[in-house]
Amino acid sequence: MRAVDLDELKKIAEDSAKDLWDDARSVGLDTPKIILHWSAGWWDQPHKDYHINITGDGRIWLNKENLAETLPHTWKLNTGTVGVSLCCCAGATSSHLGENPPTEKQINIMAQIVAVLCEALDMDISEENVLTHGEAADNEELYDEEDLYGPNNDCERWDLQFLGTAESPRFTKDHSDPITGGNVIRGKAIWYAQEAKKAEQKEAAWEKDMEAIQKEMDGAKRYNTLDEMPDWARPTIEKMIAKKLLSGDGKSLDLSHDMLRVFVIHDRAGLYD
Repeated sequence: MRAVDLDELKKIAEDSAKDLWDDARSVGLDTPKIILHWSAGWWDQPHKDYHINITGDGRIWLNKENLAETLPHTWKLNTGTVGVSLCCCAGATSSHLGENPPTEKQINIMAQIVAVLCEALDMDISEENVLTHGEAADNEELYDEEDLYGPNNDCERWDLQFLGTAESPRFTKDHSDPITGGNVIRGKAIWYAQEAKKAEQKEAAWEKDMEAIQKEMDGAKRYNTLDEMPDWARPTIEKMIAKKLLSGDGKSLDLSHDMLRVFVIHDRAGLYD
């Protein structure tokens, strides 16, 4: 198990994408699934049952280099799925999340991981593709009715049904309620994905502007010899060559029009006397 950042995790997810899609389809899933958990342990205690662990300080711990490797994170739903867990909630109950509840850093990093994984796997951030363990355990499209084991069915697993934050303050069995941990985390993930897209668009626009400027510069007039230069610039350039401020003997100088103007202004100010 090793610490990774979001950029490295994205690359790993991209490399794992084909295997994950193949595995998901092999067991009848329409897409790979990202299953969100808490470990029911301590902030500094990653677990080997999950592909990705997030400790209380927000660090990301990668358990497997190929995210398609099957791990026992979700009963009967391990093939073609990625298990992501917050290290927290030892001794949690539906009324109190214990001495190690989810931290703000953990929640935000989990949302960013969801955004990164969904982009790498070419999936929408939706309740069909990204589920908490509590949501998955009640999902009739993933389990036969007699196998359901979530908040509405004996509540054996209710991971992230609430987060103990202002956005998700209390336990509820209603998976459509905006305050559930799943809805809060997906909402945050969508926001992070939108911000990443804006940043990419801004970077692309900047690169386009730089390309245009470079093209303009590449196409601008260049002066390589004294004979090519306008009369107003030649005396200054001759002086600079004589003083060895410019290399060469007046050939292959590769000076732009703007450079000539600057040199002449400096010459008139006496900088080359």
